[in-house]
Amino acid sequence: MEQRYDKYLYAKMYMGQMCLQMPAIAHYAASKPQQKFFAGETLPLNQNTFWIFLKHGKLKLCVRKIDGSLFTYTYTYPGCCIKWSDTVMLPSLFDTPVIICEENAIISTFSRHEFFDLVAKDQAVFNEVMDLSTFFSHLLRERLFIVGCLSSGMRLLTWLDRLCECYPEREDGSVTISCNLTQQQIADLLFIHISTCNKLFASLEKDHIAIYTRKTIIIQNRDKIKQIISKESII
Repeated sequence: MEQRYDKYLYAKMYMGQMCLQMPAIAHYAASKPQQKFFAGETLPLNQNTFWIFLKHGKLKLCVRKIDGSLFTYTYTYPGCCIKWSDTVMLPSLFDTPVIICEENAIISTFSRHEFFDLVAKDQAVFNEVMDLSTFFSHLLRERLFIVGCLSSGMRLLTWLDRLCECYPEREDGSVTISCNLTQQQIADLLFIHISTCNKLFASLEKDHIAIYTRKTIIIQNRDKIKQIISKESII
């Protein structure tokens, strides 16, 4: 189980990606009926759906705010599970959880009774549920802290600083972060406007703090990032 908590998984978590594999649950999901959905569809879940296992594709987990806008807090990938609930404990600005197919998806679902039976009879399933609960709680806490408590500039800097902890520092002090997210996806992840995201990255590059490319983000001066964060400055 230790491999589930390596730095790679935490880097993926900060990028809004749930990649925690659950082979024990996958074993039981293999015998469940499959449901297929197309990209862009919202999963029409009901009270009988308690747990979702993603067999294929990619799902986007969101919260619909009172004003109708969507806050995306993570994406899930094949082999992952999602606990579904019609209520979410979030600040008052958020209300309705939504799951959208980012890509064509195939899922299997478990009712509450079915899932509790699995947890009770199979220790491996119980262990995977505990792992997921711990990991997901950390993900949600970090995501809500970054987007809910910080300004746009501080969101980006804090996010970059968190990612730096997941990658080795080079001899020159720089850190290369593997990242295939577009600036639009980063903006959505941090809940900031794309034009703001563009300006922030342009400012970071101008000041020789960080460089964004299509596949990496190179942190040239992490000490400066930490300094700005500690002073709560605006770029």
